[in-house]
Amino acid sequence: MTTFAICDRGRDGMMLRRTEDGAPLASDARVGGLLMSRLDFDVQVLDIPRVPEKEVEGLIRYRLRTLYPGSPSETAFDYRLISNGAQQHAAVFISRADTLNQYREAAQQAPLLLPFNLVSALVKKHSDVKIWFVLPGWTELLVYRGGNLVSSTVEQREGVAFDPSEAESALSPDLRELPAVLVSTREEVDRLRGVAPDAFAFVTLDELAAGVRKLDGLFSTKPRSRVVLGPGVRAGILAGLAVVVGVLLFFKAASSAEARYAQAQKVYSAMQNESLKTIAIQKEVDSLTSELAQIQSRKPDDLYLFFSELSAILGSGVTIGTVEMNDGNFRIDAVGSNPLRLMEGFAGNPSFSGVTLSQVVPDERTGKERFSFSGVFHAR
Repeated sequence: MTTFAICDRGRDGMMLRRTEDGAPLASDARVGGLLMSRLDFDVQVLDIPRVPEKEVEGLIRYRLRTLYPGSPSETAFDYRLISNGAQQHAAVFISRADTLNQYREAAQQAPLLLPFNLVSALVKKHSDVKIWFVLPGWTELLVYRGGNLVSSTVEQREGVAFDPSEAESALSPDLRELPAVLVSTREEVDRLRGVAPDAFAFVTLDELAAGVRKLDGLFSTKPRSRVVLGPGVRAGILAGLAVVVGVLLFFKAASSAEARYAQAQKVYSAMQNESLKTIAIQKEVDSLTSELAQIQSRKPDDLYLFFSELSAILGSGVTIGTVEMNDGNFRIDAVGSNPLRLMEGFAGNPSFSGVTLSQVVPDERTGKERFSFSGVFHAR
């Protein structure tokens, strides 16, 4: 079982650590994790284009200039990439640097936590779910669809009792339809069981901690992976590895065939006056020439260059659905805004030619347009 302390600010502004039942913890007490006050952190879910991971942090930092007030030098953030199929998002956790330093001092090297880090088992069980995280000073609502975080909102509730029915009635109809799980202290769960709607499920903080095997803390100073991969992405990685292995085998076979071809040519030049041997060698040369041509004809399209050029034109406002590509000819189904403007980008890029736009229809789900375009890509 993982034990963690709840940490928030006292009236004097000092950080206070306490157990689930509200008892204060000694300053030297060791815990497995520190649950920070959600009021001190902003949580944003951003659409992120598929760029190399080393460029993600700079991209998020640029986006935060318009989303989070305050000087960038005084702002600290951490993120988790959430990849699933063709879409990629980033759950970004933002705070003031001096506030984060106070939590680090209170944690004494224990992992720093927000509700996002503790609910993975609940999300795995329900997939589409809303989770009410209710603590004495604040309430956070986490909404998940398909196992991915969609939104996170927080409300201060100092001295105000949480009313599940009232909180649910304030939600939009589509959110009210989602299953609800409420996480809180034992005392609060006991109080709310009798007044919450029947559809509510309840989990105490102790029960939540008991199901956590390893804590993925935020704002760690140690290098670690920041990517949360969905099943579709794991399949994509395996497919990518298969492509890499295929390319390596291609170059190995090509190198071997070229070496054999050169050797055969050498023998042919030395034995050209001996007709019978020359004929046999010529047959081998012809066979190897054909083999080399077949191997070179199977050289795959340069997909990395294709998607790099495509990303420069489409930007972050377009979601690609399907991609078909064969010998430089491509067809793409996508959802975005103003496809005619995108066509101007193709016209000004020498890597593309013959690009045509078709099947432009409104997409009721996103409010954008669904369209297809096709053409020819010229790898440099």
